[in-house]
Amino acid sequence: EVLLNQSFVQRLEVPETRWKMLQPLRELAAEHVADNPLVHTWWERYALYFLKMIEDYVREWEWKDTDDRALYLPHYPNIRAGMVWVVAQGQADLAYRYLCTIGFFWSPFGLEGQEVPLTDQVLALPAPTDRRVLLRALEVSSYGLLATRRFGAAESRLLEMLTICQDLGDADAIAMTTLALADLDLSTDRAERAWERVQQVLQEEPARMIGGFQTARGRMNLPSVRRIAALCLLELGRVEEALEYAELALKYFRKVGNRKQELQAENLIGLVLLRLNRRPEALTLFQDCLRQARAEGYRNVVFIVLGQSLTLVAAEVQDWRTLVRFAAFVYRSGWEASRSVSDFQLQRDLVRARNALGDAEFQETWTAGTRLLLPDAVELAEQLISNLSAEDAPVPQQDPQPASVSGVPPVLTPREWEVLALVAQGHPDRRVARLLGISPGTASKHVSNLLGKLELRNRVELTRWAIERGEAAPP
Repeated sequence: EVLLNQSFVQRLEVPETRWKMLQPLRELAAEHVADNPLVHTWWERYALYFLKMIEDYVREWEWKDTDDRALYLPHYPNIRAGMVWVVAQGQADLAYRYLCTIGFFWSPFGLEGQEVPLTDQVLALPAPTDRRVLLRALEVSSYGLLATRRFGAAESRLLEMLTICQDLGDADAIAMTTLALADLDLSTDRAERAWERVQQVLQEEPARMIGGFQTARGRMNLPSVRRIAALCLLELGRVEEALEYAELALKYFRKVGNRKQELQAENLIGLVLLRLNRRPEALTLFQDCLRQARAEGYRNVVFIVLGQSLTLVAAEVQDWRTLVRFAAFVYRSGWEASRSVSDFQLQRDLVRARNALGDAEFQETWTAGTRLLLPDAVELAEQLISNLSAEDAPVPQQDPQPASVSGVPPVLTPREWEVLALVAQGHPDRRVARLLGISPGTASKHVSNLLGKLELRNRVELTRWAIERGEAAPP
């Protein structure tokens, strides 16, 4: 009470009793501690205490039904400080144990990218003799490489992991690493190769499921393979199948209690619905994901909804300022290096935004986006969704005219006219993609956009519309 009254310590407003010190006082205390002959012992006890805390949590989390990692966020500065100390001391065994467990906290909260330097320091220490520990450490490292878009290094690391998995004969780990490689293929515009990997895991799944999964990793593979399958099928233009897999992924993620992946699966379903011209349903899912992810601290999920889903929505309605602000907030720098289909689309949309806004306004808007705080970005997203939801609300109309007979020519992009001409000639999406030098997923998206803009239901009506107007190229 004396310390409280004199403001030497302050009670944190959290459910459990926790304390903090003012920074100047903390620095003064640290100077005194540094000169004490027992400081090494104290640091070691400190590091071991928080290492045991997260190891105990991970062991419990692997088989329980709820994902309550957010409860450990108040402890994270202490956890990280313990890891930094053991790394600085060169205690390789403790450093690898820390890395293997702290990775469970990095991914949901978007920390893996910024912790790449710390990960590299651990991997520079002598490798552990237990190859399973090494495997888990390499897995955590791969998350950071993917988050920072170092795709070549990530692929090398995953292939190294696959060799270790095969040497260990760990079927669940092999499946997990194969799925990670499929995810990487999707990030580098290799959807067909990714689908081959997914099919391999699906074919081997029944054998691994006999008697139930033996590891938590195996249990997580069940929904993960459905999520990646949905992404593959979406890129390949098989949208209805993608929806089935995405809904299965959501069901299984709920069953295994992985809240972060559950929210990502909802966002994925929203993306598929967007491709099926079901925008109101998609917007509802995007809004729910944003609200829940923000409330529960899943920063990565917020970034995914803003950077992948709502940038697509903003581009569709040509809200270029919002698109640029979202892209700047999420990516800030480095997005140009990505080769994924979704980021190729974002790059093209940003070019369109620059053409519409002009260089000066584009740069001003981009700079404003980099200065957004998370609440500001979420508020901007809520505003976009609210505006579009109002537009999508049904309104009474008198004698509606279908696009095929109205006197108003539809507003199609040059690329959409090219796709329309090829569809009218009877080419499937895959052939359209090859002829135009785009991915099948992008071709399918153009067809979906055409159906939406022209208020048509299928490719037959689309072909009839083109023939009736005699349009095979932009007028």
